[in-house]
Amino acid sequence: MKSKQKRVLLALAYSDALHVEPGFPVEQRSIFGVDGDPTDVAISLQWRDIEGCVWEADFTGQSFVEADITRNRITLHDSQGDRVCVSVHRLKPAKV
Repeated sequence: MKSKQKRVLLALAYSDALHVEPGFPVEQRSIFGVDGDPTDVAISLQWRDIEGCVWEADFTGQSFVEADITRNRITLHDSQGDRVCVSVHRLKPAKV
């Protein structure tokens, strides 16, 4: 697995919170192997828009390689070729 591919995969898999632009929270993320190959991993993200419609995007290895990373935003193409921008967040405990 290439370095950039690994960075994108780990960010999408292990971030505390994900938002799909323009700010819809990701409700479900699934990580799974492709065709039984443990080195070929895919991620599926699911969210709702402002009208309540459910959207889903699937990303595979090539999507991770071609992704653009800018600060906490990852822009990549899903398996259908649609461009998706995901904001990645790490949550901190509240200070009291």
